[in-house]
Amino acid sequence: MKKLFSHSAIFVALLLAPMAVFAKQANTKFHHRVGQTAHETRYERNCLATFEAEIMGGRATKGYNSLKDKVNVLDIYGINHLGVLGTNANGNPSTDIGASKLLTLALYGGNDSDLDIGVRFDGKYSMFEANLSYTQNFCNGFFLSINLPVKKLKISGVQEHDVTTVEAKAVIAAVGSNALSAILKNLQGTLDPYDLSIADASQTGIGDILVTGGWTCNHDDIENLDFLDTTIKLGVSIPSAKKRDQDKAFELALGHEGHTGIAASFDLGVGFYEWMTLGAHIGGLFFLDKTMNMRMQTNDRQSGWLKLLKGDAEHDMGNIWDAGGYLKADHIFKGVSLMFGYNYVHKGKDSLTPENTTIFGTSHVNADDMLKGWTQHAVTVTLEYDMAEEGRRWNPHFSIFYSRPVKGKYIFVSDVGGGTAGVNVAMDF
Repeated sequence: MKKLFSHSAIFVALLLAPMAVFAKQANTKFHHRVGQTAHETRYERNCLATFEAEIMGGRATKGYNSLKDKVNVLDIYGINHLGVLGTNANGNPSTDIGASKLLTLALYGGNDSDLDIGVRFDGKYSMFEANLSYTQNFCNGFFLSINLPVKKLKISGVQEHDVTTVEAKAVIAAVGSNALSAILKNLQGTLDPYDLSIADASQTGIGDILVTGGWTCNHDDIENLDFLDTTIKLGVSIPSAKKRDQDKAFELALGHEGHTGIAASFDLGVGFYEWMTLGAHIGGLFFLDKTMNMRMQTNDRQSGWLKLLKGDAEHDMGNIWDAGGYLKADHIFKGVSLMFGYNYVHKGKDSLTPENTTIFGTSHVNADDMLKGWTQHAVTVTLEYDMAEEGRRWNPHFSIFYSRPVKGKYIFVSDVGGGTAGVNVAMDF
C-alpha cells in the first residue's frame, strides 16, 4: 500500500503545473530571460561554502505584444510610425533630404490619427550566458553570496516591411509627393544623419553583479513534516554592465542600464514523505533613479523601436516583482532529483522626466510603449544529481534544465536550456 501511494504521488507530481523559478537577473527593457534554477532555501550548516558555474543558451523568433498575442520579436512594440517620426527633428539636421521627407510625411497625413504610415521589423533573437556564483555561510544561519553573469545577446536577420495603409498612400499620392517611396527605398539612409542604425546588433560582456546577504533557518523533524526551512535575503545589484548603444536600435541591454538595484526575497521549503519538497518564493528588485542620455519620443503617436533624437532625462525605472513555487521529487533514484517550477514576474512602468521639455514633451516621452511594464509566466523542469555523502568534505552536484515562457506581455518567447555544476564544501571539519 505504501509503495502504491508513493508511485501514485510521483505520477501526480509529474502532472502538476511546474512551480517557481526566477531568473537571477531580469533585463528591464527587453525581458528575454526566463527562470532556470529554483529558489531553494540555503543550508544552515556553519562555514559551508558553495561554488557554482551555470551556462545556458536560448533563441526566439516570437514574443508577446501589448495584447498578449504572439508576434515576431521585433514587432512586440507595434508599428514604427514614419508619419510622426520627424516631429521636432527638422533642425537635426535641417538640410538633410531624409529630414525633409519625414516632414513631408507629417504634413501630408502624419498628423492624421486615422492614417498609419510606417514599417514593422522582423528578426531573430539568440542568447548565451554563464553565471559564476560563490556563497559562504558563517554561523547562526548567516551567509553572503556573489553572482557574476557574463552574457552574449544578439538580434539578427533584421528585415523591414511597409505596413502603410492604402488610405494613407492615397493621401500622399494625391498631393504628388514621393516622400514615402523615397524613405522606404532607403530607410537606413534616412536614419543615418541621426546616427541611428537598424542593422543586426550583438553585445557581449558582464552583466550587473549581484551581492546578497541572508539568514536561513532549517527546522528538522517537525510533527507531520520532514523539515520546514526559510531563507531571507537582502542585497544590491551593482551596475557593472556596459550600457546599450543608443545608436543601435536593436541592441539589447546586458544589465539594468546603469541603475543600482536593491534586492529582497523570502524563500520557503517544506518536506514531506522523506522524498517530496514543496517550495515558495517571493522577491523584488527596487531601482534607484538615474539621469541618463537616451533616445526619446517627440510625439505621443510614435511607437516601435525608432526614435531620432537624444536628450538627458531622469529615469525612474519600474521595480521588478517575482513570485512562484516548485515541486521537487528528492532523490527518487539514488542521487537523482526531479523538479518542476512555475514563476510569475512583473516589472512596473518606467517614467522619464526630460530636461528639455520643448523638444521632449513629458507626456509624449512617457507614451512610449517601450517604457511600459512587462509580465511573464514561465515554466521550468530541472533534473539534478548530487554526490552528497555523510561526513564528506567535498559534495559535487550537477543539473540540467529547460525553461519557457507560456504567457506574458512585452516579452520574448525564448526557450532556454542549460546546466549547472557546483560543489558544496564543508569547512568546519
